[in-house]
Amino acid sequence: MKLLRCLLLLLLIAALVLESDAWRRRRRRRRRAVGCSTAPSLAYTYRSGCSSPYAHGERCYYRCYSGYTQVSGSTTRTCSNGRWTGYNLVCRASTCSTPPTLAYTTRTGCSYPYTNWESCFYRCNSGYTQVSGSTVRTCSNGGWTGYNLVCRRDLGCSSPPTVVNTFRSGCYSPYTNGERCYYRCRPGYTPVSGGTVKTCSNGRWTGTNLDCRRGSGLRCPAPPTLANTYVTGCSYPYTHGERCYYHCRSGYGSTTKMCYYGYWSGITLVCS
Repeated sequence: MKLLRCLLLLLLIAALVLESDAWRRRRRRRRRAVGCSTAPSLAYTYRSGCSSPYAHGERCYYRCYSGYTQVSGSTTRTCSNGRWTGYNLVCRASTCSTPPTLAYTTRTGCSYPYTNWESCFYRCNSGYTQVSGSTVRTCSNGGWTGYNLVCRRDLGCSSPPTVVNTFRSGCYSPYTNGERCYYRCRPGYTPVSGGTVKTCSNGRWTGTNLDCRRGSGLRCPAPPTLANTYVTGCSYPYTHGERCYYHCRSGYGSTTKMCYYGYWSGITLVCS
């Protein structure tokens, strides 16, 4: 009888152990992690790092498109027991504040609202020259690229020189950097030397004064005849500036005479 009781007790204990083990298995199945539905698709974002099927613990990473900035939300979403943790990432198009207003410049090509990658173009006002900085500024992720354009007033010149016996044309006050004045001789005068153009360069007039002398159109008489020489290079009428070349007939020695305001200038060649 005592043996039977022991056997019954053992059977009862074994049944309780088996029931407890089955209960634990059922509980584990109930607590087994549940996967998630498709990860949310969010406007103006990229999603990476996850793929279907979305298992428990899987993570998806979000980032804003280029030209857009995060306003709120999470950049990481995790699948946890059938739900995605975190908040939707909100991205908004990047904009810039008003572009800088720079002294002595004109700005074109951009208008409010100043969105990402919009460009503003700057140039110096008339009478000013670029010293440094950028002529293009671009809105990039909320800031303006480049450097402020610096413009400096051109160094103008005082009145151009008044040259005797000449007319001046082509330039007017104020005389800015690079401006040119053109000179020509008055009627009855001929240019002898100097330049016909003067240029304003950093506050000074470059070029040499035009030298005009009376005698325009004056001719010289026939060139002098010199013993034992022959003349080449000139012909009638002998006008101002014309040159005659003298050569000794013996082949040794030569010289030049020039018609200068009605007279022949130069050394007289002596040939034996």
